[in-house]
Amino acid sequence: MSIGKSIHVDKVSGKVKFLESQNKVIATCGFPQRITLTFSDIHEAGFSCGYTYEDDCDTPPWVNPNRKFILNKTADAGGVIAYECNDTIFRVRFIMQYITYDGSGFRRYVWVYLYRKTAIAYCICPLFMSGWEHIWQDEFSDEFQPITDSASFIVGNTGLSINTGEQYLCIKHRRAWSDYKVWSGYTPSNWQDNKQYNVGELVWATNGDIVICNTQHTSTFSTQPVTGESWTGKWQWATYSYRHGVDIVTGTDGKKYYCRRIHTSDPSNKPITGGSWGLYWGSCPAEWNSNTTYTSGQVAMYGDNVVRSRYNYVNNKGHTPDVDNDSCLYDYWWEVIFDHNFTNWSSGRLYSGGGGNSRIVGTDNKGYKCIKAHQPHADNRPITGSSWQDYWEFEYKKNTPEIDPDWKEYWAKIKCDTLFQEGRFLVNEQMDEFVTGRWGKVEFSAEIPEFLVWLCDYEYKVGDMVVGDDQQVYACEIDHTSFFDNKPVSGTSWNDYWILAECAGG
Repeated sequence: MSIGKSIHVDKVSGKVKFLESQNKVIATCGFPQRITLTFSDIHEAGFSCGYTYEDDCDTPPWVNPNRKFILNKTADAGGVIAYECNDTIFRVRFIMQYITYDGSGFRRYVWVYLYRKTAIAYCICPLFMSGWEHIWQDEFSDEFQPITDSASFIVGNTGLSINTGEQYLCIKHRRAWSDYKVWSGYTPSNWQDNKQYNVGELVWATNGDIVICNTQHTSTFSTQPVTGESWTGKWQWATYSYRHGVDIVTGTDGKKYYCRRIHTSDPSNKPITGGSWGLYWGSCPAEWNSNTTYTSGQVAMYGDNVVRSRYNYVNNKGHTPDVDNDSCLYDYWWEVIFDHNFTNWSSGRLYSGGGGNSRIVGTDNKGYKCIKAHQPHADNRPITGSSWQDYWEFEYKKNTPEIDPDWKEYWAKIKCDTLFQEGRFLVNEQMDEFVTGRWGKVEFSAEIPEFLVWLCDYEYKVGDMVVGDDQQVYACEIDHTSFFDNKPVSGTSWNDYWILAECAGG
């Protein structure tokens, strides 16, 4: 079976909800007695039934991209909710196992099946199937992992509180608190004339940077950093302890280059005309190409993003990186490699490279991310330093459920009085001995539609549903302008345009 796409949370409202494939499913309680499933963008023309005795199927596969089915609740116990429509033409099932323990963790699964029955006994055509094996991507399995300081979560993941034993839904990306380190900075003194300096001592240079003594000496104005003519023989720049990721610039040849190490730019290291540019800059991967087959872990450039082919795919070809989809967190084929900054090259500028963003704990016990590489000292320490906002930005606060004051900003408790929510999800193309299908979409709703009576001289589209002369519901199979000769069921040719939609009757 192929792996299908996921479902989960409305990031705007923060409510638990079924949405498009960039999200994940989350269980809700209080399900209604009847639901409506709308199958759209499903087209089975040209495919066989899929079973070994397919030649016995007496009618071609069902073609109708917008059919609605009304399903009745058949089960709601033990963490399982089930709905079904089973008549002479179709069998439709919707099942959710929304909180269950499988021996390694709490998980939830969704099944959706649509079969068309035939006149041949035991012969059914599976038109749409998604289920246990392929509703989740492995790396995004909806499993309750313990919520600890060392655990990261993305929106839609679920966590188990080790303090309360309750399950919680992540509604805001949560970085592991252990990623934030204790701030450490320099304590330089003012440079003085006629003073003995020992190796390792720190002073302020005349340009406001920090330098470290590399040769024991007695200072003179000729060795004063950075205005003395011989200062470089006694002093060197203190290491830049904090960085803001990896800068990427466009070289003089129009190609993109990434910064290898923190440095201040000048014409000698400009890519690619500077004589020493290769020490400071490296060539970026090639731009993404729809005709290239990407293997596991292969990296490409896509606009102002560095993307990597997901590890579990080896034939990634023609799949456009969905970088607008919350930074590819839920992209089926690609993921964004974070902490890359696309900018322009200019002389005299400090560029960051050689690692990701530095993160530290501020004096207010909140998490901060470095936005500019720098030498740390008291003036730029968050949040007591006078210039800290030039170098750091707030990113995170502790959020252990039921313990930290702001935990509700990151978590929603999963409980059975969560309101029933509606939405839709996708599954991907499947072809095997049991299933033949194309990209399809299923809408899930508690609203039971009211079908209108048939009208003459009306433009009906595939999927439109009307009430016929016999008060049964019929689904349009072919786009057409209605006339009395195709009226269901009194028209002489109605059967060419309509099909009885027994399941729509509830």
